[in-house]
Amino acid sequence: MSESMNLLLIYGTLTAVMMLIPLIPVWKAVKEKKDINPLDVNLAYSKDPHAIAEHFIALFNNDYPEDALIAGRVLNGKRLGKLSVIASVFKKSRYKNLVCTIEEIVVPPNTRFDQELMAKKTIALSSGCHAKAIYAAEALTLGNDCCVSRWIDAKDTLIIKSGSQINIASCSEIMYLEPGIAFNRIYAHPILTSHEFNFNHDISVIWQRHEVASKIDENLLYIQKEKYRIEKDENIFQSIVLSGELLMEEGAKVFGDIKANGDVILKDKCVVDGNIISEGNIDIGEGCFVTGDLFSRKEIIIRKGTQIGTETHRKSVIAKGNIQLHEHVAVFNYILTDSRGFTV
Repeated sequence: MSESMNLLLIYGTLTAVMMLIPLIPVWKAVKEKKDINPLDVNLAYSKDPHAIAEHFIALFNNDYPEDALIAGRVLNGKRLGKLSVIASVFKKSRYKNLVCTIEEIVVPPNTRFDQELMAKKTIALSSGCHAKAIYAAEALTLGNDCCVSRWIDAKDTLIIKSGSQINIASCSEIMYLEPGIAFNRIYAHPILTSHEFNFNHDISVIWQRHEVASKIDENLLYIQKEKYRIEKDENIFQSIVLSGELLMEEGAKVFGDIKANGDVILKDKCVVDGNIISEGNIDIGEGCFVTGDLFSRKEIIIRKGTQIGTETHRKSVIAKGNIQLHEHVAVFNYILTDSRGFTV
């Protein structure tokens, strides 16, 4: 064999070895069957609406012991930095460091908090206040035209008054939203757009009235039309899949899920005992009741007197576009949007 052939053989062998070396870890992993289980994701954490606040509380308690929280003190934390401890009186209009209130307190109008505000007792912010984030161990009221740029969490009732701008908000009790509020992601059970709401929607009563248990058809109803109408007071005992738009006239009821590639429009006093999933807009009329979730690729409008979910069946409203809530609306879980939410 010639010298050139030997060199070519050696070069080819070395090239093959070099190409196989990076594959050794892959071969080893396959042989040892490592990492065959799903990723270890803490779903309880990812679904917890209070996760951000709980992380902040853990940092706060680690930095500032409870017995050090004495009115007038300025404390230095390793993670959170300087903390001003306040009792019942705010002496400045702007606080550049973290603030903790240890008594029930009212924040004067137009006060600004550049960092987080920790309230150990019930707290009310007057009109025009600004904050980075707020945690309230009891009830929290956000006055007219306030702005919270990051998050709000309250362990009791949360009231947000007209004209306020918020990002993420959650509470463990009722959340009241007045007209003219803008938000991104909120959670409570329930979220109400009025201080009074008559929870007169009970799906068990509707079931009894229509003897629905014996009538539900497990087969899907496929509708291949550009537009489809369910007539006034008509009852459908099937889940529906539509290639186009759905219009439910006043008093119509669907006992099943709705999936539409177009808009879904419910006139007043309609009932859907299931989820509504739309590639278009979802427009829910006055006095309607939906027992399932609302999902829209575009926008969602929920009009006066409508209820989404119940205390025992908590359901969410999720949209890619804007979400508009009219007065006297109740939602028993999350309201999430990639755009902006509004109360009108």
